[in-house]
Amino acid sequence: MRKWIMGMLMLKLAASAASFAETTCQNGYGHVTCQKGKVSSIQANGFSTLQGTIVEGHTQVNGSLEADHATLKTVTVNGSASFHHSTIQGDARFNGSLNAVETRFHSSLTIASNSVDFKTCEFDKKIHELQSRKLLFMPPTKKFLLETQHKIMRSIASGNKHFNLL
Repeated sequence: MRKWIMGMLMLKLAASAASFAETTCQNGYGHVTCQKGKVSSIQANGFSTLQGTIVEGHTQVNGSLEADHATLKTVTVNGSASFHHSTIQGDARFNGSLNAVETRFHSSLTIASNSVDFKTCEFDKKIHELQSRKLLFMPPTKKFLLETQHKIMRSIASGNKHFNLL
């Protein structure tokens, strides 16, 4: 009897864990919506929304991605991307428009776009790489890094569509 109760309890716990994983992301025709929770990876075609989601693997979106308070390991977006208060821990590649507000990029950022907008974002890539590309000539203060962002944005706006930031 005791083994049967323990078996039923383990089955119940496994079922509740599986239902939690299923409820983190909802897939529909042409859209993926993920709420607060962890997912292993995301592969989506169409419109994707992440609200407080932690993606432990790669995120691949062909379409539109909106992320708010999300943490992503690596990301590739072919289309438009919008990040608010989010963190990208690994490499990021954007082929299309990018809008980022108070977002932290921990690794390399590759952009091929006509429309890029950064507002109070942080870039943690090695400072010596910025210096070697002659983008940083003095100690990295926030003011100077913001000025560097403006230089990059002017470069993109003047027609440089393939700009590898770091």
